Amino acid sequence: MKNKLSFVAVALVALGLSGQAVAQAKIEVGVTWAGKSGATTRLYTSMKDRLQEIAPQISLEFAGEQADIAKVEETIKKFDSSKAATVALRDSAATLLATLKTVNPTFLGGTNNPKFYGTIKNIQAPEGNITGVTYFLPKDIIIRSFISLLPEADFFSFIGDTKHSSFAVDKEGSEEACKQLKLRCTFNAVTTADEAKDIAARNPDGAKAFVLMNHGLLIDNTKAIVASAGKVPAFAFGDASVKDGAVAGLVADVGKLGVQLADAINDVLVKKKPVSAVPVGLDNQPLLVINMGSVNRLGLNIPLEILSTGTVVD
Repeated sequence: MKNKLSFVAVALVALGLSGQAVAQAKIEVGVTWAGKSGATTRLYTSMKDRLQEIAPQISLEFAGEQADIAKVEETIKKFDSSKAATVALRDSAATLLATLKTVNPTFLGGTNNPKFYGTIKNIQAPEGNITGVTYFLPKDIIIRSFISLLPEADFFSFIGDTKHSSFAVDKEGSEEACKQLKLRCTFNAVTTADEAKDIAARNPDGAKAFVLMNHGLLIDNTKAIVASAGKVPAFAFGDASVKDGAVAGLVADVGKLGVQLADAINDVLVKKKPVSAVPVGLDNQPLLVINMGSVNRLGLNIPLEILSTGTVVD
């Protein structure tokens, strides 16, 4: 028996197939999402780098930035029939996968809580073949962080894009948080940048501060909206808006989520864990991002203990 095993080992070496190479046969995974998104790109890059480190046998085929969700649907179907797994990123993909059923493991990222969309019922023990990560943070925690920076703010005016997949869930969560925190809040549903700028310029309800939801329309036009708001502070649900002039935002670290997503993929495809044993990942230590240029422009006094815990941009 020993001689037979030695012969097999020699034969494998001769063929260039060491035991390690056999164990690390390529596992093909497809990646896709709709539209352009800097945060999604950062998450994907972090995921890719982590996979290269922990599971180099996983081979990614990138088909990101599809023109629309219909193209993403086509791509997911193609990957599901030809790859070991699919990674489908952004809220639009999570919404799609609430009804589009896949056969192979499917991973989400760059999305709000998939439970909101009906994609996964139990994010702690996913019941189907879908898991991943979410940038979701409870809205009361986010709003509390705004109040810590602007204690007199007892009236917030939220601005959101009704065309965005997460508008309804962002609005619902924010309404609940406002009730819980006993704040006065109004919600402005917009579909164009001009509408958002008009709300910011007029401030029709006399709000103490604006909150920009993490929607592409608002992210792309933050500078103009902040300029329109003048001396009324604007906070944000996304760090891209903070970098463009919003005072602050409490946000999930997309780099961290990318690592968590890679670990989930490795758990399922390499370690062979059932999807139900791989909870949807969250950032339990989110980043408080503060724009010091806006803080100084508005003459806000930020306590040093808060500044010391935040990530400052200018």
